[in-house]
Amino acid sequence: METTIRVQDLDQGYGKKIVISDINVSVAAGEILGLIGPSGAGKSTLINAIMGMLKPKKGSVTVLGQLMPNRQILAKIGFMAQADALLIFLAKYP
Repeated sequence: METTIRVQDLDQGYGKKIVISDINVSVAAGEILGLIGPSGAGKSTLINAIMGMLKPKKGSVTVLGQLMPNRQILAKIGFMAQADALLIFLAKYP
């Protein structure tokens, strides 16, 4: 089966603080992956790295065979941010 998402040896964080370290994940075509954990565990940080919103501090993220960040790949991805982030966006721009 074709791998659609591959995260290899990912370290990610903000500023000098590393939030997630040495993450390795592969998701095959048609596979469903759920991320579960408490607030601050790094779920959103991992998703942001997969989406190319954050450049990896270490390691790599590939989506559909392309190294992320890659703006052309975003046209092939469906993504909905957290509900509160969406509400803030709509409230700011009526």
